[in-house]
Amino acid sequence: MTAPTIHSARLKLGPVTAAHAEAFIAFCATEDSRFIGGPAERRDAWEGAAIGAGLWALLGYGPFWVSAQGQPVGRVGVYYPDWRAEPELAWVIYPAHQGQGYATEAARAARDWAYVTLGLGPLCSLIDVANAPSIRVAQKLGAVIEGPHEPNGGHEIMRWRHPGAESGQAPTYWMAP
Repeated sequence: MTAPTIHSARLKLGPVTAAHAEAFIAFCATEDSRFIGGPAERRDAWEGAAIGAGLWALLGYGPFWVSAQGQPVGRVGVYYPDWRAEPELAWVIYPAHQGQGYATEAARAARDWAYVTLGLGPLCSLIDVANAPSIRVAQKLGAVIEGPHEPNGGHEIMRWRHPGAESGQAPTYWMAP
């Protein structure tokens, strides 16, 4: 199984493409990727993109690759490798596309999809305390700090809990025709 294609008001969320993988690899080579374990060599970044695709095949969900106006802008979705205690709603928007509300819009659409389609939730997000932009996204999504996350790899990571599907909000995505 590959990711379905869903849409939000301005974004397309779907399966990984070669263009998305290359954009992710380029992002991972920079210091901007520090909150997801970077900078990383090309091979490690490529494996990261492949793991995302593999999660869809193994679990039926994983990260969506996000496009705006036909351009790759990031990766957003449910991350749940077998070593994690629970699924995480995670997001990465590349620096050239930050500050436009894409992370909030895409994460809300992916979260709504996971709640409606998979019955997951309420999801968590694991955010480094130094990652102010991601903290703002979590707050905009209505998430609240639940406590520190362990193990944390030597970083101060907080677990944010998102509101559940019962919050009464209408879904913010639609499926591609």
